[in-house]
Amino acid sequence: MNKLKAGLIAVSSGLLMLLSGASPATADGCGPTPNCFDSGPFATDVTQVNGSWDPHHRTYFVRVNFRVRNTSPHPLMLGFRWRSSASLVDNFGNTYNIDWKFKDRIIGIGILSNEGADASFILQPGTSRTASLVFDRWPGKGSVGDAFNADFSLEQLEPIPGNNSVRTVATHSLSFPALRPGRMMGDADIPGGSGAEGAAAVVNGLGNLLNAIKKQ
Repeated sequence: MNKLKAGLIAVSSGLLMLLSGASPATADGCGPTPNCFDSGPFATDVTQVNGSWDPHHRTYFVRVNFRVRNTSPHPLMLGFRWRSSASLVDNFGNTYNIDWKFKDRIIGIGILSNEGADASFILQPGTSRTASLVFDRWPGKGSVGDAFNADFSLEQLEPIPGNNSVRTVATHSLSFPALRPGRMMGDADIPGGSGAEGAAAVVNGLGNLLNAIKKQ
């Protein structure tokens, strides 16, 4: 292939990318980070998985702590959609869900719902923030697994000019297979604490809420 032909191919490829809105391939935002999912403008890694058994309500809780890192050159605004299709499945095939009666199952990130949008989860380029999701299941006589596949999505938001509100510009589906209970990375800044103490505090709070509902 002569230089002229090679040059024409390179120019044509560049024009096609511009016309299609595509961009050149970028480096993986996760790098060597384990349990990480690269969504393009940001990378999310699970930092810790805590399991807790509440014998009073016979419910098993699993808290998934995750960190979001803005890998783009622009500020990033994210939120979690209320009643979205978040799920957790253990290695026995059991499914754990977020109980949508309790908004405190979503920790550290703003919730988007028909009632409004909390757009306070904003990341400047190169910065990160942490959040948690609490799943539960009533296992009955079944076994609880020791590995979990987590699937949930985060919505990318932008302000509406001239309006005190935001809109969704993209929905990013995240998937994390074979998560093991325990700490994977430092998560001291997880809202509500970290480690066993943080998990216990969440379970105690959820138990109090369940008791209050039963008394109504």
